[in-house]
Amino acid sequence: MPSSLTTAGRKNIDQILLNSNLTPQNIRIIRQLIRRSIVETITASGSVYLDDSGKIFLLTNGTGSVINIFLPSITVDLVGVAYTFFVQAGSVDGFNILAAGGGTSDGNDLFTGHLLLSRAGSSEVTAPVRPDGDNTISLDSDLADSGGETGSIVKVTAIIAGDGDQSAGYWLCEGVVVTDATASPLAGAALLTNT
Repeated sequence: MPSSLTTAGRKNIDQILLNSNLTPQNIRIIRQLIRRSIVETITASGSVYLDDSGKIFLLTNGTGSVINIFLPSITVDLVGVAYTFFVQAGSVDGFNILAAGGGTSDGNDLFTGHLLLSRAGSSEVTAPVRPDGDNTISLDSDLADSGGETGSIVKVTAIIAGDGDQSAGYWLCEGVVVTDATASPLAGAALLTNT
């Protein structure tokens, strides 16, 4: 992880920005980007936003219930936005990563891509689990046919904007989800669902 910017470093950057041809608004944006954290911990349900793009979210659940993480609705302005979720501490209560809306033909967002399901302490990995009209990724270490043990990592990237009417927007999902399931072969049927 990069070290924090020193006071002298911030002054040097400010001087460079002030001597540039950037507008005051662009200078404010650059200053905000320099100050923002790229790693955050999620411990309660909530939403991620455009300015969270590029962040790594550490997931820890001690709430006694599932933590829902709501992705923004994909508009043209959000194409390219990406979030990475890392299960720092596995939980029987789990985490849901939810694309905006639900259903397959009502203009709500869906997942595409693939996730690999890996057995903890083993080299066994499933064939990719591919979404099929799914809008929820369930990282729940206690859910049969899913996973979400410590070390699971999922990245989602907005790749296609929906029109909010009939065409769905799409999040590309990729990652490795760790499970302690004993079933063989691993299936992952509950990893991706449509709620």
